[in-house]
Amino acid sequence: MVICQNCRTEAADGTTYCGTCGAPLQGQSYQAGFQQYPQQYPGTGQPYAQGYGLVPVAPPKSKTAAILLAVFLSFWTWLYTYQRDASKFWLGLGLAVGGFFLGMLLSFLIVPIIFLFAPFGVWVWAIVDTASKPDQYYLRYPAG
Repeated sequence: MVICQNCRTEAADGTTYCGTCGAPLQGQSYQAGFQQYPQQYPGTGQPYAQGYGLVPVAPPKSKTAAILLAVFLSFWTWLYTYQRDASKFWLGLGLAVGGFFLGMLLSFLIVPIIFLFAPFGVWVWAIVDTASKPDQYYLRYPAG
């Protein structure tokens, strides 16, 4: 199996061009989640330090999984793509928890149903945000 370095989609062994984006494939393989370090620093010819061989490669993410996480877990879906969506996660957590506790504190003054809108709004925001991102965002994650 060959993984395109441009769009991170799988291609059959022996193909020379990616069927999704058309980029040339030059024997790039996906070895059980690891990739070989280059032997030299680019442009300098200096060798890398010895002792380093294979480095972990993050597998591509799934848009379907992200949408399902958003539907069932609201803002927790942004943990799936935390490297790029950390600020959304923390803002969503603050709005959801803050709205809930503010509603509990002020429930004797104002109708408590008003404070349910903050967690509900964050839930809708998470679903719309994940559904509106293109498939390539998740396939190329975290480089996207």
